[in-house]
Formats: sequence, C-alpha cells, structure tokens
Amino acid sequence: MNQYRYLELLSGGPVSRVRLLNHRPFCAEEVEALAREWNSVADGSACLTLVMDCSNFQLLSSEMLGKLILLQRRLKQKTGKLVLSGLCFEIREVLNWTKLNRFFEIEEDADREFVAVA
Repeated sequence: MNQYRYLELLSGGPVSRVRLLNHRPFCAEEVEALAREWNSVADGSACLTLVMDCSNFQLLSSEMLGKLILLQRRLKQKTGKLVLSGLCFEIREVLNWTKLNRFFEIEEDADREFVAVA
C-alpha cells in the first residue's frame, strides 16, 4: 500500500521514481504536504537521482515550482539530481520561457532508465 497521499513511490534506491498523483492545482497546504513527501523520498540515504513523473499535471503553480527548485538544490547538495519527466507542453513551455529548463533535467520518456550520479 502507498504510504504517501500525493505521490506514488514506483521504486526506491539510488534512482528513486515517483509519480505525482493529483492532476489539479494544489492549495498552499497541499503543496507543502507534497513537498514533505518528495523530500522524504529524496532524503533517503540511497537516493541520488529522483525521477518525478509529472504526466498527471496540467498546471504548475509558482509555489510548486519554488518547491521543485528547493528539491533540486537539496539533491544537488548530496551530488544527486532531480529529473522531471512526462511534462505536458504548457509546463515545458513555462520552463523554457523562464529558462528553468536549464536548471532542471527534463526527460520526455518517463520509462527511460537513469543512472545515479556518483
């Protein structure tokens, strides 16, 4: 059974995979709860690469984007990385316009195999 409310842990270890479950914009409290959940996965001692399947999302609030930036920095501190996959066209465009596509690793194929950064 899934121990999380806002994400599904697909696999753990050096390359951990999660799928965001909710497709609607989150209120501030839900964004905070989601961030706690993905931070919990990222803080796992073995997690170096966190692959986040965002295919259920159509919108990305500025608050959620801020939490993703903090997550990327958190992973980078332990020589890890965040990979966003399955982004819809609109979210990819926002990341392109804001130049955050250079900050995040973005992968079209959610099923691609990733190697953890060592």
